[in-house]
Amino acid sequence: MTVDDKLICDIVNSDIDNTSFSYFVHHLRAKSYTPPISNLSESKLSILIECRYFPFTPDYYAKIHNKSSTISLEYLAKNQEAFIESIESIAIDSALFEDLILSEEITLTTKSKLISLFSKSLMNSSIALYLVTSSFPFTISTFNLVWPLLDPAVQKQFFLKHLDILDIDDFCRIFKQLSSFYPNLCDRTSRHTVKLPTSSENRRLASRLKEVGYISSFDDFEKDRSIRLRIRPIKQ
Repeated sequence: MTVDDKLICDIVNSDIDNTSFSYFVHHLRAKSYTPPISNLSESKLSILIECRYFPFTPDYYAKIHNKSSTISLEYLAKNQEAFIESIESIAIDSALFEDLILSEEITLTTKSKLISLFSKSLMNSSIALYLVTSSFPFTISTFNLVWPLLDPAVQKQFFLKHLDILDIDDFCRIFKQLSSFYPNLCDRTSRHTVKLPTSSENRRLASRLKEVGYISSFDDFEKDRSIRLRIRPIKQ
């Protein structure tokens, strides 16, 4: 409901509790009055952002950020499409980048865009670990960005989770780096057989290696509970 500006001004400047304030500003809109950010308490500012009382502009973001970095993150989360459209006018430093990527309020679409724009300069191990344990949709490009920031045990699990985006060259490189987990798998100089312990993960790995042509075939051996992979050598 649109009401007289003075009524909204009086409500904003009153001492009413946050619950009542939230009720009024969710149901009443001023004709043209916009509350001055500098005069608002942080709790009232947060409520006004929640009900989208402020349009998204880089100027409003700067004013809100000066008031509270936490509330400015809420403002970005509430206006993600407009934020991305104005991204060149927003200063994204390492702290803000990490806050945005780790926030549960930021969509995967927004995170993907932020990573494509800023990850080469702002990616760190905390963000990398968060991404690999989340539902973030990795491409080979983002896979390669986070890979060097992970320890070997995490790399192994990350690798096994994303077999479908890796090709034959990726496997060759990764097996060299994870040689303690996969001895002899990086050797493609001659045709030979490599044994892996029987497991669902190793069976999926063998299937993907056969699919991309890294191995010619594989078999399960119940006697010693192993999977035997026949390495296809590189053609000279």
